[in-house]
Amino acid sequence: MTPKRAQIDSSLAARLLVVGLVVAAAGMLIQYASGVEYPTIPPGPIIALVAAAVVAFGPWRRAPVVGLVAAVFISLGGVIATIAGNGFTPQLSDPSAVGGFAGTVVQIAGLLIAVPAGVVAARPSVDPRARNSPTSPTA
Repeated sequence: MTPKRAQIDSSLAARLLVVGLVVAAAGMLIQYASGVEYPTIPPGPIIALVAAAVVAFGPWRRAPVVGLVAAVFISLGGVIATIAGNGFTPQLSDPSAVGGFAGTVVQIAGLLIAVPAGVVAARPSVDPRARNSPTSPTA
């Protein structure tokens, strides 16, 4: 039996979600290793990697929702921290601090991949019509 188009799209989106979360976690770890101010045990990479593992290995159909929630949570955390004055702005405004700058760019790139991919991957698990949508209005 050939997989339906929605299943193929969802599978690709889920893989992109995992890649985006792992890339974002790598960016956060680059920042941590280069001396950017983080807690002693940085929660962001842990959250991203656990969510990526759930999406990659979770047997249930709602696993991509976990990855999407994690990606949105980390993105909102970065925005809130930036508004509060201790987020991305210091790292992005000083490219000479290579580790902090590169890590921030990598983190943002990963989140820019993860969030849209998560929306596409999670849609079939949240909206039952998306999984069983007919290909024509008469079907």
